[in-house]
Amino acid sequence: MKHAELLVEYTQLIRKLKSKNISFVELPKIVDSLSQRYLCSKDWITFHGNGGVVVYPMSTLKRQQERSDLVFDILEEKKYVISDVFDFTEAEEEGFFLEGAGSVVLDRVNNVAYASISKLTDEELFIEFCEELECTPVVFNSELSEGTEIAHTSSILTCAKDFVIIGSGLIKDKKERKLVTLQLKKSGRELIYISESQVNCHVAEIKQVINSSGASIIVLSKSVLENLTDAQRTTLEKYGELLVIDYNKTEKWGAYSIGSVLNDIF
Repeated sequence: MKHAELLVEYTQLIRKLKSKNISFVELPKIVDSLSQRYLCSKDWITFHGNGGVVVYPMSTLKRQQERSDLVFDILEEKKYVISDVFDFTEAEEEGFFLEGAGSVVLDRVNNVAYASISKLTDEELFIEFCEELECTPVVFNSELSEGTEIAHTSSILTCAKDFVIIGSGLIKDKKERKLVTLQLKKSGRELIYISESQVNCHVAEIKQVINSSGASIIVLSKSVLENLTDAQRTTLEKYGELLVIDYNKTEKWGAYSIGSVLNDIF
C-alpha cells in the first residue's frame, strides 16, 4: 500500500470533518516508520475531565515510538488545560500492556470502564487504571469462533453518547455476557447488536461526535455502512446525520476503521 493512497483518504476525512463544523486537533506524524496504527493516538493517550491525561504501555517498540510530548505542547497552544498525567508506561518493562481506548472502552457518563482481557489488555493494569480514574470496572473475555482472542475491546464494543454497539456473541461465557449486557442496558443507551462477520468488517468502529453547533454526527466508513443491516442503519439515523467516508484502503492496510483514529478530548 502506497503512503500517497492512504494520505488521500486521510485528507478526505479531514475535509469532511471540517465541512460539518466538527472541531478537532490535528497531530503531526511523529514517527519515522509508517506503523500500521500510527494514526490511532487513542491507543497510547486518552483525555479525561478536569485536565486528566492517561499515557499507556504499548506492546511493541514501533508502537512505543508513537508516543511524544509534542502532543502536550500542541494542546497547550490550543489552550487545553492539562493538570494530571497518569503514566502507566513502566509496565512495558515487565511485559504488561494496556493499549488505551483500544483496550479500555469508557462509559464516561456513568463512569464505567469495560475491558476484554487479552495479551494487549492486562487485567491487573486495567483494575489499576480504574482505581486511578475512579471508574467501575467490567472485565470479560471474548474471542472469534475459531478461538482467537479479541485483542482490542473497541473491536467489539462502542459506547457512544446515545447508543452502544456490541458484539455480545463473541463473549463466550454466558455469565460474563449477561453481566456486560445488563451493565450496558443500565446506561440508558440503545443497544445495537452486531455479528462476528460485522466485527471483522469494523462495524464497532463507528464514532458519534457533536459539532460546534451542537448537532450529532455519526462518522463511519463506506464499507462499514455497506455492512450494516437496514434496521441498524435506521437506528443510527435516529441519533444523528451519517457522515460517510471512503476509508477502504486504510481499513485493508491497517485493519482498523475511522472510529480508531478519532480520539476524544475532554
